[in-house]
Amino acid sequence: MTTINIHLKNGALSCTPNDGHVRARHGSVLEWVSEGEEFTLSFQLLGGGRAWPFQGSPPQQPTRHFKAALLPLGADAGDAPAYKYSVTVGGKVLDPIVIVDK
Repeated sequence: MTTINIHLKNGALSCTPNDGHVRARHGSVLEWVSEGEEFTLSFQLLGGGRAWPFQGSPPQQPTRHFKAALLPLGADAGDAPAYKYSVTVGGKVLDPIVIVDK
């Protein structure tokens, strides 16, 4: 499981580790956690278009915790997808990337 910690300190939004960028195998569990402020997440394919890369429905937002497994990729899936996502806290936005490996 990969955990992304969300921080809002002195008005600056950041994510750790790797500035919130994630590279994970399809089916892996990802988790976002904020000990302070509530956050919202939104996802889109890097090539464009909104997309939800996880099994199950999007969470009720804003939230302080979100955990879900990436969608599995079939053998005929072609190129593995990459997603740009936005973390929003108190009007501040950060745009890391999730790359899904086969």
